[in-house]
Amino acid sequence: KHSAYIYLCDFVKLALVRNLDDGQKSLVRKLGIELVKENDFTADIALVRNKIDNFSKYKNLKWIHVSFAGVDQLLTEEVKNSSVIVTNSRGIHRIPMAEHVIGLMLLFERRLKEAVLLQEKGEWRSLDWGKREFEDIKELYGKTICILGVGSIGSRIAEICKAFGCRAIGITRENHGSEYVDEYFT
Repeated sequence: KHSAYIYLCDFVKLALVRNLDDGQKSLVRKLGIELVKENDFTADIALVRNKIDNFSKYKNLKWIHVSFAGVDQLLTEEVKNSSVIVTNSRGIHRIPMAEHVIGLMLLFERRLKEAVLLQEKGEWRSLDWGKREFEDIKELYGKTICILGVGSIGSRIAEICKAFGCRAIGITRENHGSEYVDEYFT
C-alpha cells in the first residue's frame, strides 16, 4: 500500500530524474510514494509546471506544488474554492535570473556585443579612450540601479551590484528589508 500517489507533469519528471541520486530514489520508494501517469486521477499530490488540467477529476487531490514562483495560471476559481493546498517554488530562480540581469547590464555598459563582433572580424582596436568609438563604454561602478520588485531575485541583483560599487534603490509594495537595497520607494 502506498502512502501517496503523485502526479508529475513531464517537466517535473525530467527534473526529478536528472536530480535524484540512488539514495533519494530509495527514500521515495521507502516513503511509499508512487508516481502516477498523467491521466490517472488517483493522485494525492500534483507537482506541476504552472497549471493542472482536468482539476475536477482529481478526487483525492490534497496538494498542488508549482515548480515556478508564480501561481496565477493555476489559480482558477475551481482551485481557489477547493480545500487543495497550493504551494510554489519562490526563490528557485534567484541566482540564475540575477546573474542573467548582471550579464545584460555588463553587455550594454561595456558594449560587449560590439567588441565580440569586432573580434570575429579580426579587427583589433587599441583602447584609445579619447576617440569617439570608445566614449560610450561605461562602468557599473558608481551607478545607481533601480530595482522594480525587490523579491528574492531583486535582492540578489542588489547584492551583486553592491560588489560592483553600485547604489541600489528598490521600488516595491512593501519594504522587504534587503540589506543590499539603500533606499525603498513604495
